[in-house]
Amino acid sequence: MEQEPWKPDVKNWKNITKDTVNLIIEECEKGLDAKVKSLESITSKANKILAIYISIFTSLCIYIIPKLNKIFSEYLPTVAFLSLCFSLLALCFCYKNIQHYVVKDLGYYPKKIVKSDYLDNNYSENEKYVAVAFVILRDIQARMISNDSIIIKRIRNNVKSLKMFLWIALSPLLGFVILYIKHLLVCYF
Repeated sequence: MEQEPWKPDVKNWKNITKDTVNLIIEECEKGLDAKVKSLESITSKANKILAIYISIFTSLCIYIIPKLNKIFSEYLPTVAFLSLCFSLLALCFCYKNIQHYVVKDLGYYPKKIVKSDYLDNNYSENEKYVAVAFVILRDIQARMISNDSIIIKRIRNNVKSLKMFLWIALSPLLGFVILYIKHLLVCYF
């Protein structure tokens, strides 16, 4: 989801004071910081979900491996196999959340804001300050957009992995239905 860089639509730069710019930057940095904290929270939740699913998956593997020949012929191995499949899907969604994501945090490289375009000109001190401030604000905007994209992806993965808990809970019913259908097919054909 690439967007064009944000460009301020301010017409009269000379009316902007340092205090106004400082307030704008401060508020934008708060927004960026909130997004970073949100990503940290999502990561923490993803790690907890992953720990639960690893335990479930391991337990199911321990149970089902010696009973592979009884899947779809006995109830408990069938339910365990279905639960194993759903927990494997959930692990895939969890894995997507532990992959490397580049989170854009506060701070700037000097090469981004110390440029002759902004400093070596005939602008007044206040105009130079505003020019540099808008470079910083444009960068904050880009970082927030990038973080929003990551947040959306990671929340979706967490939700998908949590939905697998519902399917694991439905495994006993699905196992019964599968074995009942198999029984009917064997009886009538």
